[in-house]
Amino acid sequence: MQGIRHIVVDGHSVIHHLPTLRALHSRKPAAARQLLISVLVHLQDYSGMRVHAVFDGRQSSPGADEHVGIAVRYASAGQTADSIIERAVGAARQPDTVAVITADHGEGHTISALGAHWLEPDALATLLAEHCPEWVAAELFKKTR
Repeated sequence: MQGIRHIVVDGHSVIHHLPTLRALHSRKPAAARQLLISVLVHLQDYSGMRVHAVFDGRQSSPGADEHVGIAVRYASAGQTADSIIERAVGAARQPDTVAVITADHGEGHTISALGAHWLEPDALATLLAEHCPEWVAAELFKKTR
């Protein structure tokens, strides 16, 4: 995945695709978001790529994601994570350096048409293996191995 300098994660799409996060989300939605965000912070720290997470809906506990080290955005009323992601990719000076992680095929095709890379959520495991110590992915993928 050379040339990628910016990762944008469709948060709820990834959460609902990965079994461990999906199971956690069914019991504790905020904990699933926090686990994903924690892993993404490590990905940014170890890889040097900028990482953004975008979620549909409002933040459940105001202030919880302050100072996490990555940009975390929640769609406001009348917005979707998809629309935020599409605007960000469309505004990128070099969209070919951007990768969007989403399980939404419609969104993926739109992202590709805008010149960015579309990655399925399973690619997150590859990115973590390439850039991070093994323990970073252990909790996130423990039930998928």
